Formats: sequence, C-alpha cells, structure tokens
Amino acid sequence: MAEPSLVIASLQFSLSGCSNSSKTGEPATEKHDLTGDELSFFTEYANEAENNGFLLSTYTSPQDVDLDQLFYNGAGLMTEGLTQEETAACLAATDSSELMTDMVRLTTEEIDNFLQHKMGISLSETNGLDWTYLEDFDSYYIEHGDTNFRNYTCTSGQEENGTYHLEFQSEDGSLTSSLTLKKR
Repeated sequence: MAEPSLVIASLQFSLSGCSNSSKTGEPATEKHDLTGDELSFFTEYANEAENNGFLLSTYTSPQDVDLDQLFYNGAGLMTEGLTQEETAACLAATDSSELMTDMVRLTTEEIDNFLQHKMGISLSETNGLDWTYLEDFDSYYIEHGDTNFRNYTCTSGQEENGTYHLEFQSEDGSLTSSLTLKKR
C-alpha cells in the first residue's frame, strides 16, 4: 500500500477564470469539486520541473518545505556550467578530486526569487539547504547522478474561494500526496 504524504503550501500561481460575488459585494462562498479539465491542468502543473519538488516532502507551512527535495533537480532553474575557479572551490569544499556526476548550482538570489514567487517566503525563513555553500560565489551546490522527479496524476480536488485542495497519485503508485494551493 502506498505511503501517504501530506503536503500543504501556499504556492502562488495564475489561473484565468471568473470570480463570483454576492449582491452585498462580498465574495460568494462556494466549494466545488474540480472538473476533468481542472484535474488535467493540475496534473500538468505538478509535472512541470519547477513544481514537482513541492510534492516530495511533508510540511504544514511553506517555511518547512524540504528545500533539498524541492531543488534537487534544479526546480526548473537554468544552471550554467561551473567556471574552473568555481569547480576548484567546490572540489576543495567537498574534499573531492573530480566531479563524477551532474552538478546543480543555485545562487542565493535564484533561490530567494523562486521561493518568493512560489510561496511568498525567502531562503532565510526556511530550514535551509544541506548543500555545499560557497560564500565567494553566494551559491549552493549538489552533485548527483540520479533524480527525484516523479510523474503525478491529480486524482481529485476541490476549490473554495481561490484555495485548491488537491490529491495526487504518483505514476508508479508508491506515493499519494495532498497539496493546497492558493490562487494569486
């Protein structure tokens, strides 16, 4: 049986649609099950590189997301090759003689911008990354040759007042995840 995983986040995203108001001008409170098209949208959303990592850890507030899981594959951020100086510094910091696999490098600015855009928080508000940090480059590094990316299907969900409560199943059936998103 699949191990359930509860994930709650305030991921910010844009959806086009309409909002309803009552005659008093107050937003209408209406909860509805998602349509097939909406489930398909969230399936695609979860399988984008920048969003997939949010389903890979358990947390109850954005500050507690596991950044190592979230950024393991770069979260869709472009990583250029390391300079010779950067490579030498990284090898020295990790007591290695050569890079054996792929290297993911993210600057503090990239991480902060990503977290602010997606969750409204900064790196300093989280539990941090357990990666090699090089102050001279203000960047974080991890070397690995595998992936933690999983394909997910959004199996059910409800929307109420711009908040989406979503259920996902991994393609291989090994993970069930719940995700809460708030519409910008």
